[in-house]
Amino acid sequence: ADVALAERVRYGPRHVVRVIEVATAAEAAEAKKAAVGGLDAFARAAAARSLDRTGPAGGLVGPISLDDPAYPEALRRAVGALAPGGVSDVVAL
Repeated sequence: ADVALAERVRYGPRHVVRVIEVATAAEAAEAKKAAVGGLDAFARAAAARSLDRTGPAGGLVGPISLDDPAYPEALRRAVGALAPGGVSDVVAL
């Protein structure tokens, strides 16, 4: 089972993900409003607001596997439900 998981994580489908990390629900709601409107809007919002180390890079985490347990399940679920270019609802981690 561990080998199969490792193969899925390494060789399976991947999703390019951007995140904005903030401290409060109010900040999350504001960040979501600012992030809607395309990739440029999201990248600007992440650079201006995100506490995550990826903020200066527009929130770009990179391609991730939805099977990778290194990422929180709530995040993987939200990413899996999105259409390309979509912005998820706020995900509490």
